[in-house]
Amino acid sequence: MKISVSGFLLLSATAGFASAVNLNSFPPNYQKATTRQIAPFGPNLSTQTLRVDYTSSPETSKPFSSPHLRTINISEAQRIALSHINKELGLEGSDYVVKNAYQSTHNLVSHIYIRQLVNGLEVVNGDININVDKFGNILSMSSSFYAKQKSPLRSFIPGYWSHQQSILEDWASKNMKGIELSLNLNQNVKQIKMKAKNILYGITGSGFIPVNKAAERLAEYLNTQLDSSAFGSSTIGEFTNENGDTFTVLKGIPKKFAMDGQIVFKPAFIHLDDGSLSPVWDLEVKQEDDWWNAFVSADSGEVLSLINWSADASYRVYPFGVNDPSDGDRALLVDPHNLNASPKGWHLSRGEKDSSTTVGNNVYAQENWEGRNQWRANKRPKSSSLNFDYEIDLNSDPKTYSDAAITNLFYVNNMMHDVFHQYGFDEKSGNFQDNNFANGGKGNDAVIANAQDGSGMNNANFATPPDGSRPRMRMYVWDVTSPKRDGDLDAGIIIHEYSHGISIRLTGGPANSGCLGWGEAGGMGEGWGDFFATLIRLKPHHDRNSDFLMGDYAAGRGIRHYPYSTNMKTNPATYKFLDKGDYWGVHPKGSVWAEMLYEVLWNLIDKHGFTTDLMGRNLQYGNVLTLQLVVDAMKLQPCRPGFTDARDAILLADKTLTGGENQCEIWKAFAKRGLGVGAKLVGETPWGGGIRQESFDTVPECS
Repeated sequence: MKISVSGFLLLSATAGFASAVNLNSFPPNYQKATTRQIAPFGPNLSTQTLRVDYTSSPETSKPFSSPHLRTINISEAQRIALSHINKELGLEGSDYVVKNAYQSTHNLVSHIYIRQLVNGLEVVNGDININVDKFGNILSMSSSFYAKQKSPLRSFIPGYWSHQQSILEDWASKNMKGIELSLNLNQNVKQIKMKAKNILYGITGSGFIPVNKAAERLAEYLNTQLDSSAFGSSTIGEFTNENGDTFTVLKGIPKKFAMDGQIVFKPAFIHLDDGSLSPVWDLEVKQEDDWWNAFVSADSGEVLSLINWSADASYRVYPFGVNDPSDGDRALLVDPHNLNASPKGWHLSRGEKDSSTTVGNNVYAQENWEGRNQWRANKRPKSSSLNFDYEIDLNSDPKTYSDAAITNLFYVNNMMHDVFHQYGFDEKSGNFQDNNFANGGKGNDAVIANAQDGSGMNNANFATPPDGSRPRMRMYVWDVTSPKRDGDLDAGIIIHEYSHGISIRLTGGPANSGCLGWGEAGGMGEGWGDFFATLIRLKPHHDRNSDFLMGDYAAGRGIRHYPYSTNMKTNPATYKFLDKGDYWGVHPKGSVWAEMLYEVLWNLIDKHGFTTDLMGRNLQYGNVLTLQLVVDAMKLQPCRPGFTDARDAILLADKTLTGGENQCEIWKAFAKRGLGVGAKLVGETPWGGGIRQESFDTVPECS
């Protein structure tokens, strides 16, 4: 059994903005897109986190070769998982709530995602991810739970600890102590409203700031210029989404700050790097370009953590695998949908009367030339015969071929939905559908895909709220070439953006959109997008000597430091590159992670071969197997993973799926780029800094 423990507390006792491109490599006159100066951050809990891999113990590997054992269902797996954490971490049922639990169809691995409760309130970064194989064996577990019972503060500073504990109890008691807000918001609304006056205007003698003051502090932090009385007339109300989930909201908010005039909020706790808890207001603010989830101290008004959920019939389209106009020609494809993933096709959507446009169960695609939040009434191509066949003149302004661009955007989004449904990004794991056809998960969250969005240039972004809320994709026109080019025709950028939704929904469970907010985790969010885009564009004539640029059509050149290549001279990136000043941002970090995955891909293709049929999901081929392992690993890895966590999750995914047949190929790929045995991050900061120690060694059996 392999145990990685950062700190000792838990032994005694869980979306950042991502854009498609990195504009820093362009000349100044090319930087037309909105540049965000506010970076997501938060406690990294590097000394408060427990990670355990049970598969390194010989006895736990037996079930993989024991076909006569009975397989378990998700209910049994959940009971096993909860019994395990209760025993090993000294927990009780009142200490947590299960946020998500589902069983992957192809390998029957169960994934249980748990959030800590203290006095009935959530600890917003207190997460447990526990994975159980089909025979009931615990595969792995990670925990960032606050270890309230064994804090060293109680031993060394009893007076201080007593004072801190009284603060926590007071905060919980003033804000629905025992109500267990996270369990059923619908049942809690009346109780919340009863306490609304105290919540809004402050609690006499408590010293806690009211929620409207917390919102004001957040506005200041985000550099929003508002009148001093902007939040003075705000009121408490409630909001019910399309799934019937009811949330408490602060109404009367200036639309300059929150575009819908409201802030979703709840009282909570946050686990800090020193092992303590702090009472916070958990705030959700939707803006034109950003979708913030902020945690503001109820004591001081300081912003303690900030997450951005935005990540900067027949169709004539560029077929899936043709990256852009420079990579191949358009073709007229008839009924390209997959019946397993989209049983009603691509044009039937719940509540929509017109099925003859680019609206369907998986995506709503339309122009957004004005760059506004409204989208339902925007222009879409229309065909009563569902024959979406439009001409393109690439020498003209992109607006002249908007119907063709929207059709291509609609097609690629649907293909991403259908392909990744085959690999386990399905309804129960949080995919994007209006109607989930009784297959689990929450519906009413088809992608809102805006073509030729007027809110920016030379970029793209994707906002991923939790399961049941609609994600938003914004694709922009690029003016770095003449004539301008449309990002809607660059499948690599569309795939990159959609991939943010996949990685965010799968990491930490579909109810948690905060696991890839910053640091190495945020970087990998970018890297998975580049990697999926590169894998999908591979063709039979490519080999391990083939190099690929990212965004080269729309931008007129590559948008990363180096092409993706197995040649160390062409792309010298290793884990240590993350210490460089120009690798501080998530895009450069992501390019290193994508390069590592590119090495894994070619090791497995060289061993198992290649197919162009990704939809068929034949795991005997190396590219299909790699895609499956990467998706499986997202479900297995902890919330806020580092590079080594994600590497280990891929190794674990291979053990689970193949019995470990490809361990050496995977280890050699990562070791080649400095992420071998012994690689680690030392001195991690809340913004993802620190010093990387490289290793080019593999495990002894692979030497």
